[in-house]
Amino acid sequence: MKKHHSKNPFDAEEYAKLTGFDGKWRDTWWRKDFLEIVIKRCGLESPENLLDVGCGYGHWGRTLASILSPDIHVAGVDIEQDFADKAAEFGAAFGLSSMDYVAGNAENLPYEDNTFDLVTCQTVLIHVRDPKLVLEQMHRVLKPGGVLLIAEPNNLGGYFNGLLSEPRVAWQDILTLVDCYHTCVQGKKKLGFGDSTLGENLPVLVAERGYEEIRVAINEKCPALVPPYSSEEQQIWSGLEMQSGARMGFGPRENVQRFYNAGGGDEAKFAAIWELALATQRRISEAIENKTFSGSRGFPMYLISGRKPVLS
Repeated sequence: MKKHHSKNPFDAEEYAKLTGFDGKWRDTWWRKDFLEIVIKRCGLESPENLLDVGCGYGHWGRTLASILSPDIHVAGVDIEQDFADKAAEFGAAFGLSSMDYVAGNAENLPYEDNTFDLVTCQTVLIHVRDPKLVLEQMHRVLKPGGVLLIAEPNNLGGYFNGLLSEPRVAWQDILTLVDCYHTCVQGKKKLGFGDSTLGENLPVLVAERGYEEIRVAINEKCPALVPPYSSEEQQIWSGLEMQSGARMGFGPRENVQRFYNAGGGDEAKFAAIWELALATQRRISEAIENKTFSGSRGFPMYLISGRKPVLS
């Protein structure tokens, strides 16, 4: 896989690994009955088509299609051609009867106005330079009366909650690590790679577009770890923790340091902070191996929906 554009700090293969496109991790994100409730409250009745923006390998679109209708047409667009190809491959294996995945830019979606009954994305807007522009494009291709559904997290909140698991990190170390994470968030945003805390601010951005029937929910699925991690889901989560490097969520050290510096961090302190992050991860890994690591590890993932007004 190749980088799509040179300013992206991740190549496509690295990004796919970081975001869990392969494997079963994303299967653990949602409970089907919860999404069924959300879909029902959105008032989606037999939609003919949906667009999954920033589709990656197509997991989110397939998840919604399994709830909505076996005959729904699933379209997906991603900046990486390799991702679009993978989405088509997985869609065929999944049994989608009608699908179309293409390479394209979320800031200039390759579709006509008023095309889709449902336009959606998951963990995409936290990675774009201008989420307002992407939301404008999503609004443009959505039919009047259609539904916008976006799933985006506050990763800072999730990172903090993870540090509160047992055995708990010393409070001063928690403060140091969370401050580093917050600095990286600011640097990532400053460099144009998106705001990892965007979930908190999305309802107002949706409201500014003039949507009606705006609803905000938080995913009730909690990635709790309880020894001895005997279920398949527990094994997926504990295995992920064991492979998380420094658990910063920004990729390898050079990316983390780049974001940290751009966010105004003290460059002279970074090496010590990075070693603290690695030491913290080693403690977590050892505790998981010893079946002594536990925690609810609440992760704030927001679902925001709205209906595009019908022109009178």
